[in-house]
Amino acid sequence: MKYAWRYPLVHAATLALAPLLFLQGRWTRARTPRLPDAPGAAEGTHAGDGDAVRLLVVGESPVAGVGHGSHESAIGGQLGAALAQVSGRTVWWKARGITGTRVMDYVTTLQREDWQEHADVCVVVFGVNDTTGLRSPTQFSRDMHTLLATLRTRVTTSRGAVLPLMLAGVPPLHAFPALPQPLRTVMGWRSACLDASLAELAGRTPHAAHVPTPIRDDGDFVEDGYHPGPVGCRDWARMLAPHLWGLMQRACRSG
Repeated sequence: MKYAWRYPLVHAATLALAPLLFLQGRWTRARTPRLPDAPGAAEGTHAGDGDAVRLLVVGESPVAGVGHGSHESAIGGQLGAALAQVSGRTVWWKARGITGTRVMDYVTTLQREDWQEHADVCVVVFGVNDTTGLRSPTQFSRDMHTLLATLRTRVTTSRGAVLPLMLAGVPPLHAFPALPQPLRTVMGWRSACLDASLAELAGRTPHAAHVPTPIRDDGDFVEDGYHPGPVGCRDWARMLAPHLWGLMQRACRSG
């Protein structure tokens, strides 16, 4: 476990700086504008050739399109466009995001609702709220395992195949301009530990893959300095799409 030796040190730093981090967290929440989710339909189509691909994107606020004028410019629409370009196929995409949710909150929502979906592949985008909520890597991995199992019972695929799952890496919070120091650094350490646990979970989950989420310190954000902007989502989607298409092809070959 790559995070096993790091996390105790990170957690100790969190506890040592707890009073300052708490004050900085309250100050950040007070001064950061609360932006709405993207309006309009959280689904769409990007034309191509051959059999259509059904893409489902689930997750927290980036999937809800916080700060965007439409879902087309958020990660769901951008990923649909990028996957259509890489695959040459028509892509029907749908985004199901809940702002402010942690993984287990999302699982509770799915279990409470009579929700079923049909998709050929699912992209899972979580980690920021679990990082700021101080979930440990072990807790986060356990929660994600429950979510993935729940998705595979609620999402049906063509011919009853196992649903391929792309786990987008936990965003590196040290690159979020809305966060002051040292809160930014400590949250960056914690997000890296959660991401390491996510990569290990993907490695032991059939038909699953993990792709890190790189964000430059000068990356594109919406006005709150906390959520990816249109250019950031476009670059993120273009980076994910080849891995996503590869995952689908491997799952198809393995039956």
